[in-house]
Amino acid sequence: MMQDPIDEIFVKETQKELAKNEQNLPRKYTRTHLILSLVDFGITFAYFLVLIFAGGSFRLGHAAQAITSAVYGKLIVFVLLAGLGNSILLFPVEFYSGFILEHKYGLSNQTIPQWLWEGVKGTLVGLVIFIPLIAVLYYFLHQFQVWWWVPVGFIIFFFSILMARVAPVLIFPLFYKFKPVQDENLKHK
Repeated sequence: MMQDPIDEIFVKETQKELAKNEQNLPRKYTRTHLILSLVDFGITFAYFLVLIFAGGSFRLGHAAQAITSAVYGKLIVFVLLAGLGNSILLFPVEFYSGFILEHKYGLSNQTIPQWLWEGVKGTLVGLVIFIPLIAVLYYFLHQFQVWWWVPVGFIIFFFSILMARVAPVLIFPLFYKFKPVQDENLKHK
């Protein structure tokens, strides 16, 4: 049975248009993700400018002082409060970027509770890592004053090496499921 030439042209043009749209999807996703990253950065930057220049850091410092009188305790409370404020401001952007956008492009099948739980796990892991680093930085700022950056640089260097070894074993499994490769040919490559 012969196909009508008009139908053939229509099918070819439709296939071209679909292929073109499929090629544009990654670009659209990347562009949208980049814009959201810039918005995220802008909000964070503005938030910290307000903290620094509009007296927000003094208010947080007084709040930390009201909670504890220990020097490192105040530091930790201050960092937690500052981080909490930033997280609250960024939540709508993070939700759109990490949940809605990912679903829109078929890159995620997480439910909202699963997405929130991933965020909680990420925050907890970040706190376990970040708070001691901030305390160490604060200690060296006080002890070495002008030369604080020397020991901090060494610590960050060795900490990076340690994390490169530890993260795949301890941290990544909290967020990803790993299984052995089933394909024997791939195992040997």
